[in-house]
Amino acid sequence: EEEEDNASNIEIAYEVLTTAKDIYSQHLDNGEISLNYAEALQKLGEISIDWENPDGAIALLNECLEHRRRVLPEDDRLVAVTYHYLGLAYSFKLVHPESETMPSSYDCETSNNCFQSALDVIKLRIDNLKAKDTTNMDTFAKAKLESEIQQLESLMPEIQLKIEDMKEQIQSGRRIMDRLEMVDKKEREKTEEFRKNLEKPITNISHLIKRKVSFGFYF
Repeated sequence: EEEEDNASNIEIAYEVLTTAKDIYSQHLDNGEISLNYAEALQKLGEISIDWENPDGAIALLNECLEHRRRVLPEDDRLVAVTYHYLGLAYSFKLVHPESETMPSSYDCETSNNCFQSALDVIKLRIDNLKAKDTTNMDTFAKAKLESEIQQLESLMPEIQLKIEDMKEQIQSGRRIMDRLEMVDKKEREKTEEFRKNLEKPITNISHLIKRKVSFGFYF
């Protein structure tokens, strides 16, 4: 019953977010509304991942990223969040082959690139925070700054692990493709050899004739 309630709540949230997205889409020339629109896209993308619809999530999150990159600073955490979920969406295609488009090495590499972009944004954010002049900051502001730096640094190992996992999947996929290409090459060579043998003129067929003894008769 609890699972049914959760599913129902998610469906309601999806409908509300879709309505909000449609309303915001009419005023995208306003920066703040554009960000609200992007937030709706982000949440819809996350729900699509939960619903095992990676293709839908990718479309939503790519549009979200476009708006966030247009309005926000390049080191904004929200940009990193979208890159991270895009990486997840592309990686989900690898474990959900029933998606609309077949998973491929492109999805592996794109997922890896998204995770790397998320990590790059976080690193840039950390560098910019550390570069801030804290001379005239009060104790609260300094503590807030240090807390954000620590929080961002704690996120890096997890993202780095995802990057390494995707790199391994990419290498594994390439090894499989290399083996398949080798098998395919050998099969082509066998087929070509067989074809050439068929094309050779038969000048002596005595070696093809077998004698068999049966009840004193030769065949």
